[in-house]
Amino acid sequence: MKSLLIIIHICLLMLFNQLLAQEIISSDNIADLKGAVEVERNRTYTIEFTGNYGWEKDFSKSSLNNELIEKNSIFLIKRCQSNSDLIFELSYDKPTLQLVIMKFNYTIDGKLPELKDMQTVYLSKELRAKYSNLESEGDYRLPEFKCDRGEAFLMIINNVKKSYGRLNLTLKSAEIDTKVQAVDRTRVFDDRLPNDNTNIYLKIRDDETGLPIIAKVNITTKKRSSLYSASDILLGADSKTKVNIICDAEGYFFKDTAVNMSTLTNDTVVIEMKSISVGKIFKIDKIEFLKGTDQLYPGAEGILRRVKDFLILNSDVRIEIQGHVNSDGDESKVAMKLSKKRALAIKKYFLKAGINKDRMTHIGYGNKMPVYPTPKNEYEQQANRRVEIKIIQ
Repeated sequence: MKSLLIIIHICLLMLFNQLLAQEIISSDNIADLKGAVEVERNRTYTIEFTGNYGWEKDFSKSSLNNELIEKNSIFLIKRCQSNSDLIFELSYDKPTLQLVIMKFNYTIDGKLPELKDMQTVYLSKELRAKYSNLESEGDYRLPEFKCDRGEAFLMIINNVKKSYGRLNLTLKSAEIDTKVQAVDRTRVFDDRLPNDNTNIYLKIRDDETGLPIIAKVNITTKKRSSLYSASDILLGADSKTKVNIICDAEGYFFKDTAVNMSTLTNDTVVIEMKSISVGKIFKIDKIEFLKGTDQLYPGAEGILRRVKDFLILNSDVRIEIQGHVNSDGDESKVAMKLSKKRALAIKKYFLKAGINKDRMTHIGYGNKMPVYPTPKNEYEQQANRRVEIKIIQ
């Protein structure tokens, strides 16, 4: 009887994890509010339409249902970490765009309110009719918005045609209360309080050259979230504090790191970022599979969403998704098949999130390239069960 209960428990656990994995794969489409992509840096992004309205009819839940035709939408978010003047510029060669900009207050957990609870600050049924005041036809400079700390803007770009065309979005943000000090290639930000006794020196560096990288660095604890534009940050920290560090820099893969201050043996933390170029391989951390399956463990949503956002904001990048397994002995057809299924599981997530299938290939390498050739424990075995991304264009 006890053995039967154990078997039932294992079956239920596998079913539960399978359902969770299926839920992960069916969410986060850029054409839905839930899949809205955050734009951080002041630069031009090239974004590709998905050709559909995602998984949900978001407009039907708000007054926008009477104003817009939801056929082919993109949801973008700009959070205001300091007081600034915010300008959006769009470039698209067809007169078929509709645009809404909404404002809301955001919380430290990043949870979004419903559309009906946001304030509409700009709405244009036909963008071309109102704003074609830049140099070439099809370029639009929108009104300047006041962006106060703690606020966020939701930008909904809707195309009444179901095409896969690309548009260019330029974000300009002139910070009013910037605290960044520039020193040659290095920007140093001192966030210590006068009485801080514990000092943590955080450095953002190129993983090959060791040179400083000026990045957008979001540091979050249980009590607060702070955004910096710097390569070097001096922190005064409680030795018991655990911090999450999110780094984004133009021309680099994003890097997310969790640091437990109580376990530090050195007061310097170096975060190395990998530049984006053809042939570079980007390991997706924190993506774990159930042993012997292509089913994702719960908790993969956050990092998958980050990779999805990277691909959407860099739509000229093409990738190869590489699957790997942990298995003993010689290479087998079973191992190759499983590694390919793991790569395909990640590809399916990106497809359903709105990434064009022509930008992705997937391949399985079995156990040919383990991180640990002779794993000594479960941690090393799990590290071999991984997915990596290679830039191929």
